[in-house]
Amino acid sequence: MANENKSGHLTPPLNPYSPQEIAAFQKLDLALRSHPELAREGATLLNPKALARLVQGIKFFQDTHLGRHPTSKYCKTKKWPLLKLPDEFFRNRDGDGPLFQLFVSAYMYKKEASWRQFDFQSKNRYNDNMALLKKIHMDLIAEGHLKLPVIYLDDSIPKENVAEYKSILKKFGGRIVKDACGKAENAPTHIVAWDSEEHDSTDNLEQEAAAGDIVEKLYLKTLTVVDPSKTKKSTGIIETTMQDSKKKGGKVKHGKGAAPVVFNHPMAFVHWWYHPSSYDEWMPAADVAGADTDVPPRPAGGPWMIGCKYIRDVAKFNEWGSEGDYAISD
Repeated sequence: MANENKSGHLTPPLNPYSPQEIAAFQKLDLALRSHPELAREGATLLNPKALARLVQGIKFFQDTHLGRHPTSKYCKTKKWPLLKLPDEFFRNRDGDGPLFQLFVSAYMYKKEASWRQFDFQSKNRYNDNMALLKKIHMDLIAEGHLKLPVIYLDDSIPKENVAEYKSILKKFGGRIVKDACGKAENAPTHIVAWDSEEHDSTDNLEQEAAAGDIVEKLYLKTLTVVDPSKTKKSTGIIETTMQDSKKKGGKVKHGKGAAPVVFNHPMAFVHWWYHPSSYDEWMPAADVAGADTDVPPRPAGGPWMIGCKYIRDVAKFNEWGSEGDYAISD
């Protein structure tokens, strides 16, 4: 997806409710309190802990209803009502980034709907939560954070595939332009061509056909490595839950005094090839073998040059993939 800001919060711990993770929302909490519409929001409902819970709630709802989760009623039909948000948005903790706008939209919607709190697990809230996510999508697009691909379909694409690809692009919000050298709003962010050597090779197409709806994690690349032995405080990377709280904002599992898990070994944040960023995960760096494959960069000021698999895969995941996975080498 053509979202320029790819910065993210890429520091363990792995547990989303650990003290370290909650502390990472303090900057956003302060920024939200300076927003005129949220200045009077109570501290029991707007605080770093509540923001961490809101992120996990939205991610849970997306994964359950808008992804490939077997509980989703759209899992087999692939007729999702809404595109999943890029996972990079949830990692960006900047005071003026996409997550800030997401929080503003969510809290204002909650206020207008007269909700006491967010609830992404209740079946009775399904329609309300879907409406909330649609509003968040609209606001992220309006503020320029969510930028859907503007695509030029190269003449190298077999004619028998063009109609299918156009249908997929229309369904998932991609816009097609007729000029590879278009300007302003008609300038393509992606030029999609038939890559018979790699992404659209006969072998790849045969493997996709044989696998059907099954998508395996086979190859990965490292995005970053955190080595606790090289930090200023050599106390390791702690993965732990916060203490149970009776305050509004909710409880977390595990009781008081639960022993924290300390990682004294390097941890790698990895990306799986041909999978969207929501599949990125932490794992011990020792488990990541081999060197990373060089990815052709996006031309400075120009569009991505990518294979047609980029289009086929969004139809599998309801989520735009990482352009680097589909970049054409030559």
